[in-house]
Amino acid sequence: MKRILVICSTLVLFSLGAKSQISYGVKVGFNASNVSNSDGKTLSGGHVGGLVNYALSKNFALQGEVLYSTQGCRYKAGEFGPFSLSLNSTLSYINIPILAQYYFTPGFYVEAGPQIGFLTSAKLDNYDPADNDGHAYKDYFKSTDFSGGIGLGYIFKKINLGIDARYTFGLSNIAKESDDKLHNKVFQLGVFYKFGKKK
Repeated sequence: MKRILVICSTLVLFSLGAKSQISYGVKVGFNASNVSNSDGKTLSGGHVGGLVNYALSKNFALQGEVLYSTQGCRYKAGEFGPFSLSLNSTLSYINIPILAQYYFTPGFYVEAGPQIGFLTSAKLDNYDPADNDGHAYKDYFKSTDFSGGIGLGYIFKKINLGIDARYTFGLSNIAKESDDKLHNKVFQLGVFYKFGKKK
């Protein structure tokens, strides 16, 4: 039975690859993020990683990405005369979005799809675990985050270089033990390059 499943899966992947144009690429970009219900302000960060694009037809494609993303929010800690002090709550994730893309023209497209994120680190400026029963800041957050994403982009076919803008909104509560419902919110601007033959 296992052999039959392996053979069937191989045939499906082979047929998909035969009918689809597969391209690979790298991307880097800017994040403007916040966390809902946290009283936080927008925090600047970034993302970097790779992508695989499956061109299913002239107008439709599927794109998977693996991105290292720094996000979170910024808290106002106090005011000293004309100055204010802020603390950065930085949450770093390995995000894996799977996006369906529709191309209105050979270069311009819109996209939407789900995303899963794996928390790699969590840091709060000046946080001392010894002041809070020895718990690391990361202990207060769940290890996975489920989100949805929508965006648009444009690729310059002749040079395989593109730009995109995307908004991801958290669907799951990232707080491990809290009555608050905390959700990631991230706006991204990116630049990507696809390897392969230029058209």
